Amino acid sequence: MTLGNRGPIRVDASGQLAADIVEAYWRVGFYVFTGVLGGDEPADIERDVVAILARAPISEGATVDAAGRPALGAGCDAPTFFWSRPLADPRGGTRVAKGRHPARMYQPTPGNGPDFAPFNAALFIKQPGLGASVAWHQDGVTHWDSPQFDQGIHGFNFMAQLDGCTAANGVWVVPGVHKLGKVDIQALVEVAGSDRLPDAVPMIAAPGAV
Repeated sequence: MTLGNRGPIRVDASGQLAADIVEAYWRVGFYVFTGVLGGDEPADIERDVVAILARAPISEGATVDAAGRPALGAGCDAPTFFWSRPLADPRGGTRVAKGRHPARMYQPTPGNGPDFAPFNAALFIKQPGLGASVAWHQDGVTHWDSPQFDQGIHGFNFMAQLDGCTAANGVWVVPGVHKLGKVDIQALVEVAGSDRLPDAVPMIAAPGAV
């Protein structure tokens, strides 16, 4: 704040940038122009940034955004979105950008508080006579071989019923398999001789049940 390189944009009688501003820029290496954006401009730019984030690829290399629309930059030859682990420095100390970033910044470990809970959400729409089937499966894909395996290692589901479900269109469950680890579903289907697993029961629920 005391470098003398801050203030509003000023020009001289010929329309050129004021000489003292140019001098301060060359002396310090940067100049802060104050009051450049005003009125509705900051809010207008913010709306554009929010729209860009909404249209960003849903993951690295994806061609659609979180709403399934074509992502901004999809199909462009030049990279338009760059991805990084939280708080990481993916460029420092590498040859990226012709070695422009020779030193790597400190990379702190992101903190996940004790109440951190990763989750995802899905919407199943099964209109009468039209809804798709969902094949037999076990929720969870990452910890089947963990030496600390337990019946809750993959978390749990909430399933809110907007219209309710019956044995014909609802979820069927084989009670107790969450305790068994990874189950050979294909073998169970072959033993059953049909697509209905032994001991499976329908999860029947009225509208509003969770």
